[in-house]
Amino acid sequence: MIRISIINILLLVGLLIGCTSINKDVDIAIVTRTQLGIAYLSAGNYPAASYHFDKILLAEPKNGIANLGMAVIMRQQKQSGLALKYFKVAIRSSAINNTSMRAYYLDFLCSKNISEEMIKLRKEEERRGLNCQNISKIS
Repeated sequence: MIRISIINILLLVGLLIGCTSINKDVDIAIVTRTQLGIAYLSAGNYPAASYHFDKILLAEPKNGIANLGMAVIMRQQKQSGLALKYFKVAIRSSAINNTSMRAYYLDFLCSKNISEEMIKLRKEEERRGLNCQNISKIS
């Protein structure tokens, strides 16, 4: 359920980016790759989505959409350390900082087989009221 909402967020942001006035070739390439990455991610084609998000991150390492896309891919591939790295950058992005994205991140922190760093982050969130038993109810 949360996966669907995060993909919808990425699609919406990608569409909004496409509506802006763009003058530079690099900006056009980033918008195009964002839309392709989101489309491939939605279709479950993680290698293709990862390829486009990686290209975006070469040009804009702090791009929130690309970092969130990579976080989703890394989580699906059970690479929690990399997923956490990408989540941290994505969360700082004002373009996608909203309730659904935060719920997806909290769901990630509550997953099984997590690293010591994730346990520390989860404990910080628990002090703020996170209850892992209620995370599935957010979606």
